[in-house]
Amino acid sequence: MIHELRTYTLRAGSGPAVAKNAGEVGRAIRGDDYGKLEGYWLTEIGPLNQVMHLWSYADLNERARLRGELAKNERWAKEYIPLIREHLVRQDIRLLDPILAFKAPESEGNIYEYRNYRTAPGRVREWAKLFRDIMPMREEYSKNVGAWITEAGQPNEVSHLWAYPSVDARTERRGGGGARPRPEGGPGEGGRRSALEGVPGEGGAAPRGNALDDPAAGRPFAPQVGPAGSGDTPRGDPSVHMTAREFLDWPHKAVTLLGMSGVGKTTLSNRLPKSNWFHYSGDYRIGTRYLDEPILDNIKHQAMKVGFLSDLLRSDSIYIKSNITVDNLQPVSTFLGKIGNPARGGLAVEEFRRRQHLHHEAEVGAMKDVPRFIEKSREIYGYDHFVNDAGGSVCEIEDPSVIPALAEHTLILYLRADPNLEDELVGRQRTDPKPLYYPETFFDAQLAAYLEERGLRSPDEVEPDDFVQWVFPALVAHRRPLYGAIARRHGYTVEARAAEAVRDEADFLELVAGILEAAAAPARLRGV
Repeated sequence: MIHELRTYTLRAGSGPAVAKNAGEVGRAIRGDDYGKLEGYWLTEIGPLNQVMHLWSYADLNERARLRGELAKNERWAKEYIPLIREHLVRQDIRLLDPILAFKAPESEGNIYEYRNYRTAPGRVREWAKLFRDIMPMREEYSKNVGAWITEAGQPNEVSHLWAYPSVDARTERRGGGGARPRPEGGPGEGGRRSALEGVPGEGGAAPRGNALDDPAAGRPFAPQVGPAGSGDTPRGDPSVHMTAREFLDWPHKAVTLLGMSGVGKTTLSNRLPKSNWFHYSGDYRIGTRYLDEPILDNIKHQAMKVGFLSDLLRSDSIYIKSNITVDNLQPVSTFLGKIGNPARGGLAVEEFRRRQHLHHEAEVGAMKDVPRFIEKSREIYGYDHFVNDAGGSVCEIEDPSVIPALAEHTLILYLRADPNLEDELVGRQRTDPKPLYYPETFFDAQLAAYLEERGLRSPDEVEPDDFVQWVFPALVAHRRPLYGAIARRHGYTVEARAAEAVRDEADFLELVAGILEAAAAPARLRGV
């Protein structure tokens, strides 16, 4: 059994009309023939103008089959989709793996609370076990409807749904539950909650509501200044115990810069003197070591389509070589490509997935090479210091050994973009859409949402640039908490705007020392 939670953000004030059409038109057409509807909600608290609906399927194969059949239903496409499409602003999908049996409440007229938490990477199963173990005590205060681990949409995320007869009942029972240890407080980063009220006639658990920040549980992303984004001293890595004085006195400094592509990592690296700082570019290593042959094969494949060049290549009269540099990574980007219509330069789904997989494996390899290159840069080339300019998708690496190894050998600095800079990044991608790496589960969920929003039946109909532009804001939101988690556990957060002011090595050292000094102050106050 899997569940799919679909969240649609709507134009202001259109929620009631969308819910009405879903109940009166959509349900009449699809019923439970294309997945069982477990609940349909309108938001009342937190982000407004949203509807959330929960569907159950036997497995992912059944979901794919039934969604495909639904797309072919002419009544659905002609009678229902036009009623809601004009109201849609955004669609988000979560594929959920239940960790508790789904239990629709026996009573009607409830309000519901949906809570989701992001755990530290690799600790979601630990949280799930703690949550299941404490459930008998927790249900003394309110009844659980469902609990899940997110399989697609957001990694390392858990969520749970609760039913209450009223908002006042929820407040009273949550207060009573506070007298005991908080059952939700597993190895997470914080969470969101939703107070939900049932929409009649929609079937299943049927609520209405959405997420608001819970001061007790913490914000979902909790962006703050300092180590680990919170002022807490991160644990388990030598680098995150370093004081400002120790950093300044460190004879062979080694730093890793993390953050979204375009946030300023390469620019900051280039501010450091090339005479004594070895600039290790993760993307350059990917292109010249791990993807060199696939990149050349792709170029040759295109060249063989040109008669003049194909004859020269087949006779070995010419050879092709990519000219990748730290400042010119276009061959890597071109190899990644874009999903979509082949006639428009897009890639078929399977080929796109193959290239994405190769890139992911290459990035893992490039980051595992960092300790060896730190040693080589000093012993062979005579550099005193080392800066690892990591790619924008390092936060997606699934190998659990990579980030701890970086933290063991380098000081990790996460360059965090503020909302205005994020908007700039989105604007750049809109003007000049570039290929990017997407984790598989994220890509699957976003492609499904895109096809539905655009009314397309197949990925081959996708306009390549349009998908890249459309998905980028979701990718930024997806990666933000992943980088925050790495910084919280293994490093420090630096505001990207502050890094922009760095002009030379002295500025850089002063910036990092200030971050370390600010990080140490709360620890001293706590007597650490």
